[in-house]
Amino acid sequence: MQWRWTWTGRIACGGPPGEEVLAAVRDARAGGIRVLLVSGRILAELEAEFPGLAGEFDAVVAENGAVLALSGVVRPLARPVDPQLLRWLTERGVAVRRGMVILALQASAAHLALDAVQDLRLDAQLVRNRGELMVLPAGVTKGGGLVDALSELGVSPHSAIAVGDAENDHALLEAAELGVAVSNAVDSLVAHADLVLPAPNGVGWRRCSPARCSAAPSWPSPAAGGSTSESTARAGRSPSQRRRRPC
Repeated sequence: MQWRWTWTGRIACGGPPGEEVLAAVRDARAGGIRVLLVSGRILAELEAEFPGLAGEFDAVVAENGAVLALSGVVRPLARPVDPQLLRWLTERGVAVRRGMVILALQASAAHLALDAVQDLRLDAQLVRNRGELMVLPAGVTKGGGLVDALSELGVSPHSAIAVGDAENDHALLEAAELGVAVSNAVDSLVAHADLVLPAPNGVGWRRCSPARCSAAPSWPSPAAGGSTSESTARAGRSPSQRRRRPC
């Protein structure tokens, strides 16, 4: 079977991707590989920092899976967090940035965000991304956003490689056929990943070529009897069967 890989995940840190990373993205796309950017960040902030962002990727999933930008159309994948929460936090002096769906703030204010959710009795979740904190509608994850984006592109999650580095990337790695951590990923993600790259951020992404990583898994494809059920670990694997490999 000819695998059609989709790549998604960590390619930059503290700014737009470098030219070498963008060149690797363009080469991958020119070779028929779909490349998606999946980020916890607010889309408007990403676009301000990285003009032309949407044109470099087949799709952008922003706000930790809550917003999808595809084919020039941006749409939310969930209802926005209740505006009461923003008022509660700003009244107490917390600096909050509002996206289309999520609220973003410093992780140091997590105790106040939790108090707000509890006081207002909201159905919301707090998700950390290293030093940042996101308040999202319950059930929204990067993994769910990835699955929605792949569905729009007509690509199966069984043909996807996901690369991540932070606490909010667990669901992303679980949603793809191959879950990859860069070398500077948080310890919990390294332990969870199928494969660990020898370098950090975009350098790691670039060094793990599609040919090398697509050759790593030996699990059955859906056409060969692999599971297509979302309740079953990827391609018939149980969580205990996941294994860490160097790239």
